[in-house]
Amino acid sequence: MTSEIVTALAMRWGADAFPISCISRGPNAVHRCETGAGRFYLRVTRPGSRSLELVAAAVDWQRYLHERAAPVAEPVPSADGHLIEVVSESGQPVFATVTREVQGTRIDFTNLLQITAWATAMGRIHGASSRYTPSPVFTSAGIVVGKLPALSHQWQQIASTVADDPLLKSHFDFGSRWMDQQSEPTLVTHADVRPGNALISDRGVTMIDFEEPAIAWPAYDLARMMLDDDGTPAANAEAHLAAILNGYRIGRPGAAMWPEDVWHFLNIRVLLMYAWSIEDGDTDTGWMTRLRSLLEQRQPSSA
Repeated sequence: MTSEIVTALAMRWGADAFPISCISRGPNAVHRCETGAGRFYLRVTRPGSRSLELVAAAVDWQRYLHERAAPVAEPVPSADGHLIEVVSESGQPVFATVTREVQGTRIDFTNLLQITAWATAMGRIHGASSRYTPSPVFTSAGIVVGKLPALSHQWQQIASTVADDPLLKSHFDFGSRWMDQQSEPTLVTHADVRPGNALISDRGVTMIDFEEPAIAWPAYDLARMMLDDDGTPAANAEAHLAAILNGYRIGRPGAAMWPEDVWHFLNIRVLLMYAWSIEDGDTDTGWMTRLRSLLEQRQPSSA
């Protein structure tokens, strides 16, 4: 992504003559920008990495949550009123969205009080999400109706990747049966609820980085909260899970959520991350070793 394109996009949100710095590279690069109205974060989706419909669905859900006072970063429309600005690079579309800066520090994965506050935020988000219906999104390329992936579809997509590995296949078969048995309704989940995507302040926890939302069961989000950013489980897993469940029930009173739900969805989440890493072909070996170790420790016969 050229600096000229990033600058041109940032200017659509009023960043002209202010510094722009890249803080995260990859398929969805994030840039910190300054404007006369304050700091914002520009996310630029590289050509071919995500569809416009997926980007639209994510920002529409985030907008919906923020408007209902759920603890999420605020998506900001451009000066022309577009939640997504679209430009071209080498004939391919590039999508840009912006969120306002959130004050706070990253979650301390070892602090159970912070874990409880984190889960309370997720309970509030899920409570609002249970009433969500998609809306058309205004973009510089026209009005777009978003479309989100479903966990069940993502699961079936990894079938061929795991088929020849007995460990992976056993987890896949068990996870398939587990999801088939679910009677609770699905909703839109954040789907990447890791410490690096949560900021805590004296006002509570705010979720950021709405890059991977998916239609899934609420326990799927809570399962990701059992692992830190590097895919390492909490040292005191039982107390950690208890803090998650306690916080979640504060944020979403009356929600049906049990430890076994989270444990089973943890297996599902870890297998998905491992399979996606195989398909990526360029993933850190330490990350994959940690994930496989978790799968070995939690084989279906002992899950």
